[in-house]
Amino acid sequence: MRKSVNLFPFRTPQSNALNLVTQNSYDIRKLQPSDNFDEFFLGDDGRLNALERFFKKDSKKDQEQLISQSYVFADGGYVRGCVTLVCAEILGPYITQVSQDKEVRRLPYRSLPAVRIARLGVGEKYRNKKIGTRLVAFSIACSQRIANTIGCRFIVVDANRPVVGFYRKFGFEVIDALKDTQRDTVCMYIDLKGVIES
Repeated sequence: MRKSVNLFPFRTPQSNALNLVTQNSYDIRKLQPSDNFDEFFLGDDGRLNALERFFKKDSKKDQEQLISQSYVFADGGYVRGCVTLVCAEILGPYITQVSQDKEVRRLPYRSLPAVRIARLGVGEKYRNKKIGTRLVAFSIACSQRIANTIGCRFIVVDANRPVVGFYRKFGFEVIDALKDTQRDTVCMYIDLKGVIES
């Protein structure tokens, strides 16, 4: 097992305390072709089966084609948790809901850039060990770096309803116009400008 390194510090909108993204002998790093998903099981729920299939069968191919980038919380080469990030946007009609910034509301753009947490999964045996928390923290830190390097205003996620509270702890808020009670997921966002300035 290789020694972990501190990747990116981040600050949540609710707290000025510095949080680190790594823990003990585990580390978060980019998915490698050699990474092993053999012990990565998410459970029997149908949605989780589809998520598990993506990580095991498609995540490496999508990364190779530059469609998405996945990062793993790994113990050696064994994946314990994984998050996939993609480019996204927030369309004009929703911009006024997701930004209190008057200048942003007056911008003449049809959309604003975002990073999307497209998929997030933690192996069934490794839940309740803060792995999901560290993967979201890592995603926020990556988004901050992107925002400062090439420009990105928001980070978004389509959260399954049971985990909306989990994302709220990081400062994600629900996009009210997309609060469709018929959907299994709820669209949530963070305005990165607020995170970077805090």
